[in-house]
Amino acid sequence: MIETRDVDLSWRASALTRAIATAAGVALVAAVIGSRWQLIAFAAPLIGVLCSVSWQRPLPTVTVHAQPGSQRCFEAEQTQLTVWAATEPDGVAVRLVLSAVDGMRLQVLKGTRGQRYTVVAAAERWGRYPIRATVRVVAQGGLLIGIGTVDAAEVVVFPVAPPQATAIPQTELLDRLGTHLTRHLGPGVEFADIRAYVPGDQLRTVNWPVSARRGSLHVTERLTDRAADVVVLIDAYPQPPGPATEATERTVRGAAQVVQTALRSGDRAGIVVLGGRAPRWLG
Repeated sequence: MIETRDVDLSWRASALTRAIATAAGVALVAAVIGSRWQLIAFAAPLIGVLCSVSWQRPLPTVTVHAQPGSQRCFEAEQTQLTVWAATEPDGVAVRLVLSAVDGMRLQVLKGTRGQRYTVVAAAERWGRYPIRATVRVVAQGGLLIGIGTVDAAEVVVFPVAPPQATAIPQTELLDRLGTHLTRHLGPGVEFADIRAYVPGDQLRTVNWPVSARRGSLHVTERLTDRAADVVVLIDAYPQPPGPATEATERTVRGAAQVVQTALRSGDRAGIVVLGGRAPRWLG
């Protein structure tokens, strides 16, 4: 998916404009002080060039495109994206420079005249890393220079949580077959008790040795294994760009370990992210 961002340009006089203005000013001062009217004829074309700014074409606009606009990867994993700049109208000289916040490395694979770059990004620590594009535009015949910076793309780096068993709290579990041993009687393999047979008991639950000794049918009761539903809530209100803070680090890694433990046990697990306009269910 291509992300398009408009660049808010800050316009100022170029080095050429400053040179022309300086030369015209020096010529006019010399003409007045030295009473040499010929210097006015020298300064007149320079002043005319400066005045031409008002009747030239309107200032161009610049948009920065990124594909993809949002990329996701894990720590130390490389991801590739392409960023380019376009102007309206076409044909305006523009230079594009890409940069990243501290903690992320950018490697340029290929570029085209400073307008289009394909880069590889990687970060050793998880977090939110914007890819910033700085554009430099020359307009009005080289008399004005526009400079602007925009976040062209965003790379979200996820942590790699080490496997670590996390015990499920002792609570009432759903009546669904799982791997957690409970104190409820039902289908299972763990022995619970022996009782007299009642109509409706399954034949396979009859304990024949005990029935033979007591002279009446007895069945074996067993403890059932049930499943759990684990939902982890994460406080993910806006964080500063760059590597994650220590508090966020502990929160996310702990949540990932809890979810990993639940999934390895055959339980259903999900993560709810609190922050932004509405809570987000990640799965």
